[in-house]
Amino acid sequence: MDRDNDRAMEHLPLEEVKLSDISVTPAPATWMFSQAADGPQPPPVLVEQDSGLVLVGNHRTFWRAAAMNRSTIRCLVVRSAVQVGPAHESISNAAEEPLLFQGLLRAGIIENRSRLADMLGFSRARVTQVLNLLKLPEELRQEVLADDSITEYQLRPLIRLEEADRQIAMFRELMSRKLTGRQMALFAETSGAPEAVRPTDAPVKEAASTREELEAVFSELPQPQKKEEKAPVKIPKETTAPRFTAVDDTPAGNVLQLLFSLGTLREPGWKAAAAEAGADQLDMRFLEGVSLLRRGLFTAAMDTLSEVIRRSPDYSAAWFFMGKCANLTGALNDAEDYLRNAVERDPNQPDFHMELAVVLEKQKRDTEALTLFRKANALRKAIRRNEKP
Repeated sequence: MDRDNDRAMEHLPLEEVKLSDISVTPAPATWMFSQAADGPQPPPVLVEQDSGLVLVGNHRTFWRAAAMNRSTIRCLVVRSAVQVGPAHESISNAAEEPLLFQGLLRAGIIENRSRLADMLGFSRARVTQVLNLLKLPEELRQEVLADDSITEYQLRPLIRLEEADRQIAMFRELMSRKLTGRQMALFAETSGAPEAVRPTDAPVKEAASTREELEAVFSELPQPQKKEEKAPVKIPKETTAPRFTAVDDTPAGNVLQLLFSLGTLREPGWKAAAAEAGADQLDMRFLEGVSLLRRGLFTAAMDTLSEVIRRSPDYSAAWFFMGKCANLTGALNDAEDYLRNAVERDPNQPDFHMELAVVLEKQKRDTEALTLFRKANALRKAIRRNEKP
């Protein structure tokens, strides 16, 4: 994933979730950890159902985190219709799209297929075609989760076969000979006679789900800004060391910008990079608190962030991450209090409003949450306008 997409991911309303709290389809036996791409990964997409949090999108990010023995992972938890668009746009796997649709319908986030089609700009027939993939054997769908190159169009002919054995045999033919959707259909019509099909390298146009740029998260504009048209935000290089604390004219912007530039804070070397960027002693303590949080050390993270707040009560970013930590550990009343402190000290940070909205949704205060979602969206659009050259 490139830098622009990484930045777009930072704009998603992500929550830190324990891996042990997520129901997930296990990786197929053929999937190897080495197959996971380096660098930032799209966040796992979760839907909350009666059984708990269910993984419906970006399975390989989860599998990779599990292989690294991580205890938590940042996820996009779909709790309302507002988050459906961003969740769908972050998914590019043929087996995950029907899982997302099924999860939205079962959880009651979307009332029916017609409403889902309207929200995504699909026909109702297209939604049905996608959901039909759930009729395929679980073994087959599990393998598709590991390969984004397989399309719904290629898998569609398998639905017409009733026997699971024939479906799996056709799928093996698809994988071994790289058949197109048209060739797969011919294979089905000829009762699985492989000699009747000739693979080709010629590209075939296929109907596909819309995949807009993730920078359009929560945007109401019909055509979101393309990633090549916007300039990524960079930490300004100055001759004197800048401050990244909550006492400047932009209370949290600089320290959050610094945090973004440092990555996950799990790899060695981030402290040296922060010092080189101009972070002072208080900022370093704040970054240590965030690092502890992202490693799942919640008590230590709260202690460190509380120290920062005692030393600088207006350090809004520390209030924000205190709220994230309390949210993750289930202390929703405390999380709301911390996040309201963050918003009060810096009302221009969209992520502050977004995290508070998530906490309010968990408390079934949907009207208040929707207002904050809209506020976060308006702030993001204003930021994008200001970033245009």
